[in-house]
Amino acid sequence: MLGGTSVMTEGCVDQVDATTFRVTELPPRRSIESFKAALLDMQAAGQIKSFREQHTERDMEFIIKLTPDQMEAVQTQGGPVGFFKLSSPMSLNNMHLFDADGRIQRYETPEDIVRAHVPIRLRLYEARHRYMLQQLDRDLARITKRQAFVAALVSGQLALMARPRADVVADMLRLGLADAVVRARTG
Repeated sequence: MLGGTSVMTEGCVDQVDATTFRVTELPPRRSIESFKAALLDMQAAGQIKSFREQHTERDMEFIIKLTPDQMEAVQTQGGPVGFFKLSSPMSLNNMHLFDADGRIQRYETPEDIVRAHVPIRLRLYEARHRYMLQQLDRDLARITKRQAFVAALVSGQLALMARPRADVVADMLRLGLADAVVRARTG
């Protein structure tokens, strides 16, 4: 936090081994193209040995190789975040977001954003939770019915081979496997 109206944002950089770094996130408003251009300039100036890009449709990733001497420079210039310029200030004075009705709304503080959006997100999380529970209940019922069918076969209560379909259906109804009977008649 820089002050009451701004914060310092940072990208994500990890040290892979003694001379390799992996950058997986850039600070807000820093494009992949501008970061790549900065790395090309650093490479031309001899500040880094090499780099390669390993992006997917969803994620970005730069693998950056340095020499041992260049690694010393990383430590003297504020660590990897400072060396690769992966930090930038962000003002909290001009925060505009869409509200629940899809209109642009200005928010004075981050807390105002939380107060406006958390109730909406909670309702959506609750609806998703209910849906997931219904799915699990359906899966449990289906698996329980399959288990009962297999148990009837294994125990010898139900025989399928060399029997007329009507007899098998009658046995399944007697054993309480009605859903399997409906599937057998329709499918």
